[in-house]
Amino acid sequence: MTTPTDAGNDIGVKFDMSHIDTTIATIQEIVAHQAGVPVAIMKDQTRQAYVAWARQVCMWACYQTLRNDPGAASFGAAFRSASALAKVIGDRFNRDRGTVIHAVKCVDDRRSIDAKVTVETDKLLQSVHAALSEQQAA
Repeated sequence: MTTPTDAGNDIGVKFDMSHIDTTIATIQEIVAHQAGVPVAIMKDQTRQAYVAWARQVCMWACYQTLRNDPGAASFGAAFRSASALAKVIGDRFNRDRGTVIHAVKCVDDRRSIDAKVTVETDKLLQSVHAALSEQQAA
């Protein structure tokens, strides 16, 4: 895993990743609680369907949250590409950027055909935004 100051990005810029790390850790905890899958298991190599789905939803939530996060946007060019953001997220799950991009696509595809998944993931994002707002207020 990368250190907070040398997190991977496509332009080779080094910066403090504490905001990103905190955001991803918060999302991981929320998804772990809601899915009943511990964060350590989500980061593990297991391919059991319920764990893989929880991991994909968690990666999707990280991606959706960070691509619209003013705190992450302050890093400028580092996150202008989906690939750079996917690499940073993947590093926090012990996965590569392709796995994150695949996860985002899988969840988006399921959301487009399954109203229940759309409702559940929308509620998840609301929980994430509420938790992050509380952290910022504290």
